[in-house]
Amino acid sequence: MDIATLVRQCLGSFADAANVESNDLYTTDQIHDESGRFRIWAGNVSAHTTGRRSLQHRLRDSPELSSAVIKYLQDLLVAIEKMKLSSSRNHENLNPHLQGSQTVHTSIDVDHGKDYDEEDDDLFGDVVFPPSDDGAIEETRDIISCLFRLSMAFRNPARNDEIRHASTAVTSFYEPHDIQHVNSKFPSISAPLNEK
Repeated sequence: MDIATLVRQCLGSFADAANVESNDLYTTDQIHDESGRFRIWAGNVSAHTTGRRSLQHRLRDSPELSSAVIKYLQDLLVAIEKMKLSSSRNHENLNPHLQGSQTVHTSIDVDHGKDYDEEDDDLFGDVVFPPSDDGAIEETRDIISCLFRLSMAFRNPARNDEIRHASTAVTSFYEPHDIQHVNSKFPSISAPLNEK
């Protein structure tokens, strides 16, 4: 799935979460704040667009950064769904006459022994967010903060595919010219050494 599609899904999920009737004013304000932070991030890095200016195009040579962004966006979708689910559960607890509502079951693995210092492994690896007292809103805030931190690497991503695929590059077209060039520079060199 591409980045622009995931960003649009996140924006739609934020709008749905803000429109849940059971949200109190404080929760709605928090959802709008996090939605605004996400919109600022998406606008700054052009994550919502397609084409040559898009984030997907700029990260085409850096699969680690691209997969990290996609993973964060998928985690954000899960966190927003948890936010909607917790709001609907609170509404059902307040109004027990509501029956037949759909619930979405999500599971997030938590590694309690892991230290949550910012390292390269945390930026590019599988990031697991610890549960907090604020619940899904805090988790959403953490994921968006990670996207902001990761966006510093988007300005000039490393071209690591160039080295990875160098052995498969077609160089046979250039070999005769290279051999002739070395012969003209070093006329006394042996032929087997010249061809290496």
